[in-house]
Amino acid sequence: WEGLLQGRFSNCWQGVQRCHECVRRQETASFGRGDSWSIRAVRLVCEFNSDLWSFRNTTVHGNTAKEAQQKLRAAVEEQVRRLYDRYPILLARYPSVRAVPLDVRLRKPTLTLQMWLKQVAQQEKLTDIARMKAKMKEGSIIRFLLPRTVIARQEHFDSGQQEEAQWTAAYTLVRWVRRCLRFRSNVELPRAGIGDPG
Repeated sequence: WEGLLQGRFSNCWQGVQRCHECVRRQETASFGRGDSWSIRAVRLVCEFNSDLWSFRNTTVHGNTAKEAQQKLRAAVEEQVRRLYDRYPILLARYPSVRAVPLDVRLRKPTLTLQMWLKQVAQQEKLTDIARMKAKMKEGSIIRFLLPRTVIARQEHFDSGQQEEAQWTAAYTLVRWVRRCLRFRSNVELPRAGIGDPG
């Protein structure tokens, strides 16, 4: 449909229309006119597309500059409200989204709100990057519990073998801790793992 709305028809339609006009001459209003059916059809579709675009612009942006400003302001306020509802957790070096109350924030000019929304979006991206870097650097608790020799060997494995090696090492470590605690204590640990069974 997008191609049709841009005026791109198949060239087969001209032959179909010609055949139709030959069979039903008296009922076809387009027969005998100077310009061909395909030219008029493309012109009508292009006019329809232009009218559709004008209607869309009027609906989205309004007829006048004042209407456009009002619609832009309403859209920006809605984005700000959604951001306050979502309440993203940013890095400590960035101010909280709710550091300024919502009613105070909405009294600011539209341009200021737009710039603030872009700034928060950048801060969210940087926060995600920092969290990913921290996760890669620190790893999980299983990686923390692994002996350094196992970590050095993991660098030579692919990801599937690496995960299996981590779980094997973690299981071995848990068994070792259980055994040590059993010898030093009369308390039996639950079979599910170290910690509270509940």
